Amino acid sequence: MNRVSKKYGIRDWKKRSSIHALVLETVRRKNVIDRFLSLALKSGSIHKTHPILRNILRVATYEMKFTMTSPQLATDTAVKIGKEKLGEKQSKFISVLLGEIEKIGLRNLYREFGDIERDSLRYYFPVWFVKYLIKLFGGRNSTINFLQKSNTLPRVFIRVNTLKITRKKLIRMMEKEGIKCKVDTDLEDVIEILKTEKPIVRHPLHYKGFFTIQDKSSALASHILHPNPGETVLDICAAPGSKTTHLAQLMKNNGKIVAIDISQRRMKELIRRTKEFGIKIVQPIVMDAKMLNLKRKFDKICVDPPCSSTGVLWSRPSQRWRITKRLIEKFSRLQYDILSSSANFIREGGQIIYSTCSVTIEENEMVIEKFLKHNPDFQLKSSDPMIGQQGFRGLTECQRLFPHKHGTEGFFIATMVC
Repeated sequence: MNRVSKKYGIRDWKKRSSIHALVLETVRRKNVIDRFLSLALKSGSIHKTHPILRNILRVATYEMKFTMTSPQLATDTAVKIGKEKLGEKQSKFISVLLGEIEKIGLRNLYREFGDIERDSLRYYFPVWFVKYLIKLFGGRNSTINFLQKSNTLPRVFIRVNTLKITRKKLIRMMEKEGIKCKVDTDLEDVIEILKTEKPIVRHPLHYKGFFTIQDKSSALASHILHPNPGETVLDICAAPGSKTTHLAQLMKNNGKIVAIDISQRRMKELIRRTKEFGIKIVQPIVMDAKMLNLKRKFDKICVDPPCSSTGVLWSRPSQRWRITKRLIEKFSRLQYDILSSSANFIREGGQIIYSTCSVTIEENEMVIEKFLKHNPDFQLKSSDPMIGQQGFRGLTECQRLFPHKHGTEGFFIATMVC
């Protein structure tokens, strides 16, 4: 979005927001939109068409079927763009196909499908993932609650930078600016944004480093690790720095945090954030977390490895079309390797926290089970504070959060001591 806005000189945040919403909501409904297109095509596949043509048709179908835009206006706009980008012949094809789509009712989409396939189309999720959730939650009702919640407007949380300002003072300043917000009763440095005229990320208070956008579930992980001033902390897969800066403020900018990440680009963002927050205790190191080469051991370690992001489908609906079973298995192997490598650098009596923004068993409980099996010196410790629910597969010390149950992104947290 930023690249496109820069390319076409779109600086008005209202226009950018409108474009972003159009793209986001079209992508969210990709499966049902492609179903409309397939029915209209009658033969052939929408996936074999030119990418520009395919996406012109998708946006036009979204506008025609899911907004107040008239079919004529949606068609005329698509035909005009198609003619400019692809020529006269393709613009005529667009007109004919959208004419066919206009005739198709929603009931036609579900014909000859069972419950799971219908749920997939109704709530805009892959069939395999709907099946996975039914198995995870043990039933269709909880699954539908998850799917429905994932298609609502996500809650917006910010974390106060207590190194610069108190939560109470920040709320007063926000209210003067017309921002409606409320304190979170579970975490002392979290605020929920209820209403704001423009995106909170564009507010001057954000640019001053008074707060950062961070989901409550993510902020919870740092509170559970509970680093104290003067301690040494190893932050694995640290960039772009949300947890790093949070750990530093919980330590009152006193102690040492070694922040590891494999990406030079993302590490630059972490360094920028630490400067913006006034943090001076972070040592950034670009390194592969699977092959750590460090000269010291640490009091506490935060492991937040790459994951499938199945927990953030509420705020990132496009992610639902990128996830595959194979990708989940790949992440699971990577997560175990990173956790195992990190564990070599915890001091005796130290504490490790493992967290992901994934809801899958393979990336969470099964990683922890495998790790504990091969590292008998470690044992699970109960999560505190516990604001979610206990983990699956009997791992009651672990904590899970779900959007439909706890009003946060999907998250998993496990704490281990040695």
